Amino acid sequence: CKKTKKIVAFVLSNGMDEYGNIKATVAQLKLLHGKQPNPSPFMEECLKINDFNDFVHITLIATHESHRGKGLAKSLLLADSLRWLVRGRTRAYLNMALERQKIPIAKAVTTRRAAIKTEPAEEETDVICVAAEASIRLYTGLGFADVCPSKVDPETNEVKWTAKEEEGGKVMANLDMKTSARNVSRQVLGDTAPLYSGRKV
Repeated sequence: CKKTKKIVAFVLSNGMDEYGNIKATVAQLKLLHGKQPNPSPFMEECLKINDFNDFVHITLIATHESHRGKGLAKSLLLADSLRWLVRGRTRAYLNMALERQKIPIAKAVTTRRAAIKTEPAEEETDVICVAAEASIRLYTGLGFADVCPSKVDPETNEVKWTAKEEEGGKVMANLDMKTSARNVSRQVLGDTAPLYSGRKV
């Protein structure tokens, strides 16, 4: 920020699959393949992945709360994508962090089981994990999508996160950073945005 001389947003990434998240998640998807009668076209592409050398791991994205909603994270992610594209990397993945929210226990029971409708004690709360709408919009707008399908409770339509997802986040991937960068560049800069040529430097 020019006014405060402080960092208000940043993106960290590396070219190594440091924690094995993308490999393990694709392996899980392949195991679930027989149980998914109608996989999405994106998941079909994920099933074909055998080489992970051109993946970039987006490890951290942060924006100070006073500067959110200004498109900083989107612009920084775009710049980071271009930085990796000129190095020959064409795919990326990240772990979308889930937010923990406290809700009254009675609401949790009603929401999850659609059963008992009792008034909760004021102190009694339950903690659930949810995906923030702002994060979903940011990542999907930059071409990221869920690698593995989420389980949904048929009665409540609530997403049932795995323990690994609650702890480490939902794995999302972008299998075509070039196209995504081109589209987002045009959104940010207009039709005058230069197109990435694909040439390595």
